[in-house]
Amino acid sequence: MSKIITVARLLALLPAIGAAAVSAAPGIQEVLTPAQYFNCQIAARQATIQGLQERAAQVNQAGVTEAQKRAAGEMARERVTLAMYGCGRQNASTLGAYGHRNAEELQTWLNANPQVKAQLDALSQRVASLSSQMPAVSPSAKR
Repeated sequence: MSKIITVARLLALLPAIGAAAVSAAPGIQEVLTPAQYFNCQIAARQATIQGLQERAAQVNQAGVTEAQKRAAGEMARERVTLAMYGCGRQNASTLGAYGHRNAEELQTWLNANPQVKAQLDALSQRVASLSSQMPAVSPSAKR
């Protein structure tokens, strides 16, 4: 049986992914600043929201096949990947590694920038809300 991971769960796993990628991504702290890191997090969450909204609209349309739903999910994931790549050619692993290595500095920066924290919190809540409304599309479903 295939286990489906929601977008919200995946976002929650990013720090753990980063911990695993720390040894594979030396020098990241020289590449990013906390502001850049959080701007990239915001861009990725906005892309996630856009993808979830598009998928929700598609799910409600009559005649949409499972293959079309899976393709929409792939496009949504690609959109998030492109959002991260647009943040200095980063990916989830490098961002997670940076977040893990610089957790204390990032928290200090976030505490000093409550408007960014509020924006991240609002985006995270929106992702969680949309994800909970989204029916799972199994990759093993017949095409």
